[in-house]
Amino acid sequence: MPGYALIAVVAGVALFALTTELTRRRRLSERYSILWFATAVGVFAVGVIPGALDGIARLLGIAYAPAALLLVAFLFSLALILHLSMVVSQMTEQMTRLAQTVAIMRSENPHAVAQEEPDLNAVADETGLTRRGRLN
Repeated sequence: MPGYALIAVVAGVALFALTTELTRRRRLSERYSILWFATAVGVFAVGVIPGALDGIARLLGIAYAPAALLLVAFLFSLALILHLSMVVSQMTEQMTRLAQTVAIMRSENPHAVAQEEPDLNAVADETGLTRRGRLN
């Protein structure tokens, strides 16, 4: 077994276990855990199936097989960054609409919506985040 195959098997198993644990603790949503489970299986398969990396490299026209792995990892990272940017954009739009709705409700009936600001320390304690967004 080549050295990269052993690393791929260990990395695949570790990624699968990490994804399982993060999903179980609700730190990673099921929506994203499917992507990471598929990635773990793919990494594991590269290590277990003899010649898989060489076949992928030949298919892509790359002479050095580990370079194909680097290319696939780069493309995966690029796709993930693009997807997460889309999610952040969607959430920003939702937050803007929510803030506008609350502002309209406050202007129409000042007593219907609480005017006080939330206690950020209490929110941070409930979510496990610090006020700067870091995990405790």
